[in-house]
Amino acid sequence: MSVNWTVIVIAIFLIYYAAVERLKAKGTLEKRGISTFGPILMIRTSRGLEILEKISKAKTFWRWFANLGVPVVFAGMIFMFVLIILTDIILFTTPPEPSELTEPRNVLLLPGVNKFIPLVWGIIGLIVTLVVHEFSHAILSRVEGVRVKSLGVLYALIPIGGFAEPDEEELTSEKTTRMQRIRIFSAGVISNFVVALIAFLLFMHLLGSLSSGGVYVTGIYKDFPAQEAGITPGIAIFRINETDTPDLKTFQDRMAKTKPGELIKVYAYDENGNVNEFTLNLTKNPYGDSGFMGVEVLDMLVIMKEIPVHLNSVTGWLMIISMPFTFFGGFSGVFMHLFEPTGIWADTGNVLFYLLNTLYWIGWINFYVGLFNCLPAIPLDGGRVFYESFSAILTKRYGKRGEEISVMIVKFMAFLIFASILLSILIPNISRFTV
Repeated sequence: MSVNWTVIVIAIFLIYYAAVERLKAKGTLEKRGISTFGPILMIRTSRGLEILEKISKAKTFWRWFANLGVPVVFAGMIFMFVLIILTDIILFTTPPEPSELTEPRNVLLLPGVNKFIPLVWGIIGLIVTLVVHEFSHAILSRVEGVRVKSLGVLYALIPIGGFAEPDEEELTSEKTTRMQRIRIFSAGVISNFVVALIAFLLFMHLLGSLSSGGVYVTGIYKDFPAQEAGITPGIAIFRINETDTPDLKTFQDRMAKTKPGELIKVYAYDENGNVNEFTLNLTKNPYGDSGFMGVEVLDMLVIMKEIPVHLNSVTGWLMIISMPFTFFGGFSGVFMHLFEPTGIWADTGNVLFYLLNTLYWIGWINFYVGLFNCLPAIPLDGGRVFYESFSAILTKRYGKRGEEISVMIVKFMAFLIFASILLSILIPNISRFTV
């Protein structure tokens, strides 16, 4: 009997929500200074404000940091808005079929809910992301002379957000210029991108301490020997007969020596790291005279090391955004056996894999959250930056009327973007909802 994890998660969440409502009704949460927004707890604290004051004293550095990052926020804003529009076009012209990628729970960037984000590494990455994002807003608020009333964490069973609570009256007063507000709103995004860059650079450096132990199967040709033998995508072939195949070249050289009709034994790690043995009767290679098993394989170590090469194109950036959902979710299962630590890490067990996982998910979640917050939709940071910038332009030309036009345009952008996100969930899953 299979376990329906969706039902279990919903049940646990409903129990949690009922407990929150009960504590709220009794006044227990209010006494402890905890606010609620539905099932979300807003836990405030004044701890950290003294440290905040010390860090924010380097005003010149932080303003320089924010000013350099503002163009990056606008670049991210354009990239994400174009991506939203292209997604809308695809949804209405060639809507994708229901799949794991389109499941509603996998839209949320929450460890334990999103199937592709591992619980432990995902929580570490999310916590670092939230702390960096919100603390950066707080630092720039103090740099620009805006009081920070409290820091805090948002909880809904697990930490789902962090927040810095600046004094809204001071933030929106005439004493605070538009440029000061733009720096404050941009700070979180910029810091997320910087942390992502540092994490990815360290990740790429540590990849150099791994050696490959096999080739990763990404696809199977229908009605060819591999499919008939039971080989499936997601396994790693590390030996053919008595020949180890630690990389793509060795695998290709070994297969080039085979003949059609030859029986071979293929050894592979499955998704759980178990060794499986397959016997294949090779057919003729459609592209030559050697034997052919009918698999598509990749050298994953080479693919990951070459990621920086692709960052000069939009396709490369899209590959990074989708990487955890498409071909690499970190070092676990088959990937713990596909690679071997070398050098100073050779005798340290899984320590290197743990470090790589930590850096990978810190980098990816910071990058993704930063990009998402670039969207020109209030209450996201990008929306507030967009409003301040657009309003500054229009008020110079139209005065107070320009402010009203800015508000209408920003509201329209927010509606368009969030409606698009909702449609990206609904359209691929219409058949699920109607069955």
